[in-house]
Amino acid sequence: MKPQIQEFPTHDPKNGLIGDCFRAAIASVLGLNIKRVPHFVRDYYGDNDGLYNAIYSYLAKHGFFMLDVLYPIGLKLLKHQNKTLNINCYHLITGIDHDGNPHVCVGLNGKLIHDPHPLHRGFVNPPNEWKILFFVALDPSINKDDSVTTKATRQQSGSIPINQYKLGLNQRRLES
Repeated sequence: MKPQIQEFPTHDPKNGLIGDCFRAAIASVLGLNIKRVPHFVRDYYGDNDGLYNAIYSYLAKHGFFMLDVLYPIGLKLLKHQNKTLNINCYHLITGIDHDGNPHVCVGLNGKLIHDPHPLHRGFVNPPNEWKILFFVALDPSINKDDSVTTKATRQQSGSIPINQYKLGLNQRRLES
């Protein structure tokens, strides 16, 4: 994890300002410079399908899929995993910021450890209203060429290319 700070901390769509906390949080967890991660929320503002397709495609190129769960459930999973395996897990946490906007921060084992906003204020809503966004490792064959062998392997294993996923997750626009 390499903490990144938002380049665009103000979120005021009525005045054409779109914050980039989601971008900064993704960059932080992936250990990338923020400039290497697209500003998904700005680029797809108002288009949830386009937003999530772009995020899923980007994360797939890095070998991950994003899965969101309610904070209490995610916390229970993380505590069990850490107790059993003693392995740390970085993830994203979503909540509401001090201006009343959806916000994304970085967590470690269920605890908020990095707020990408320059003021580092965290969330105002209680943790039972937060969500944890896990980066789940994908089948490495997803990013390989679509050769006959790869297609046959996918058919046998039941895996499909990321652009064919149609997910029924409760997806809400994440604006920072």
